Amino acid sequence: GVCGGDAGITPTYTLGISTANTFGLTNAQLPGASSTDLTAANNLLGALAGFVSSYSQTYNVSSRTSGFVTGQTNDRHYKLDDYAGYLQDNWKVKRNLTLNLGVRYEYYTPVQEQNGLVLLPQLVNNNPLTTLLSNATLDFASGSGKPLYNPDRNNFAPNIGLAWDVKGNGKTAVRAGYSINYVNDEYLVAITGNAGTNAGLAQTLTNPTALATPVRSGLPVIPTPAFTVPRTFLDNYNLSSTTSFGMADPNLRSPYVQQWTLGIQQEVKGGFIVEARYVGNHGTKLLRALDFNQININSNGFLADFLRAQSNGNLALSKTGVFNPAYDATIAGSQVLTVFPLMPNGGNLTNATNRNFIQQGAVADMAFSYQSTKANGPINFMPNPYAASLRLMTNYSNSTYNGLQLELRSRDYHGLTFQGNYAYSKVLSDAGSGSDNNLQGRFEALSDNNNPRLDRARAPFDLTHVMKFNYVYRLPLGEGH
Repeated sequence: GVCGGDAGITPTYTLGISTANTFGLTNAQLPGASSTDLTAANNLLGALAGFVSSYSQTYNVSSRTSGFVTGQTNDRHYKLDDYAGYLQDNWKVKRNLTLNLGVRYEYYTPVQEQNGLVLLPQLVNNNPLTTLLSNATLDFASGSGKPLYNPDRNNFAPNIGLAWDVKGNGKTAVRAGYSINYVNDEYLVAITGNAGTNAGLAQTLTNPTALATPVRSGLPVIPTPAFTVPRTFLDNYNLSSTTSFGMADPNLRSPYVQQWTLGIQQEVKGGFIVEARYVGNHGTKLLRALDFNQININSNGFLADFLRAQSNGNLALSKTGVFNPAYDATIAGSQVLTVFPLMPNGGNLTNATNRNFIQQGAVADMAFSYQSTKANGPINFMPNPYAASLRLMTNYSNSTYNGLQLELRSRDYHGLTFQGNYAYSKVLSDAGSGSDNNLQGRFEALSDNNNPRLDRARAPFDLTHVMKFNYVYRLPLGEGH
């Protein structure tokens, strides 16, 4: 398998009886023993006799030229800098009209690993999607200390505000404003996690040699695996059929939020101030990694054959009491299957898990199971058969907030002040609708790449009605109360 991290860099040996070991105890030797007791006895035998049942070790690289190094940690030095500056001024246009004008410049440097220890798919025809859908080549990210995507240097953010004393008596005021704010949308976690899906700089070896006899002359040696970079998607797939690949759009932009407000404030009799505001914002070019390797359940007519198998199973269940999706000429209405027979062992329709998939209608789960276990034969259920997912980090997502805010507050009246407000609002987003919207990695596949509107919904944190009240009463005790 292929993995990363520090947990397995020390060789790990497990004592027990493996399937390759011929010295394990059997029911014949322990008549009457339950399966639980037999397992406990074999575990004890393995521990006392020193039988090694499994062993593994994870290897990492220390540099771009080191190859795999024993005991090396998964050490990375990622870097992201933020440079910002702003200008702001208040301009009193008239006695009762003030403008607030400003501009802020924000520059987030592209994420980089300072030693270049990141693998990225090498662009094919300058198109990241074409790259991910091919048997692309993984290589170091453009050299030591180079960024993982191109810089974005045009992040100028205006800020405009207006305050108007309508009658010039300080009792009626209109306020309005608009601003753009560039945001750090989990750059480090999202970008590094996305690039980290490209395996090749760490590898775990597990049981390189089967253990059939007791270990008497020392523990088995775990050889250092061969290090190959550049490497292809197929190279990773040959090590793990559930490998994934990721990259950021080379022209990734800085996400930003537009905000606007318009409100009117009025002083009324009794020392109260009433205010009504419309507040809105729009999250634009937010980070989201999409999966372009979604399952195609219609591949080679699989869905139609799945439904035939499901019908066969239900007919068999009614007649025999056993759900059997295979064709049975003795059952009226049973249909010949045309796609399952193309797979190894006819799709292994006697397997309990496969029968459950069919009986429960889990066609996509079944397709993924076939693909991830290399049991699909000539039927490819994914655009790229060498990957479980293809993660392109891009500026896809957006969000909107629109709200009416009403507020009532009092001036000080014998030590008592009161404030109450009510907000009627709606938050819509295409990301986070099926989660807690706290995905730091920003990898959230669309429900259906062919119908992205399915993901636009109220955000999990959306609250239509919000009311808040507070008051302060200064006790008439002591000097100054």
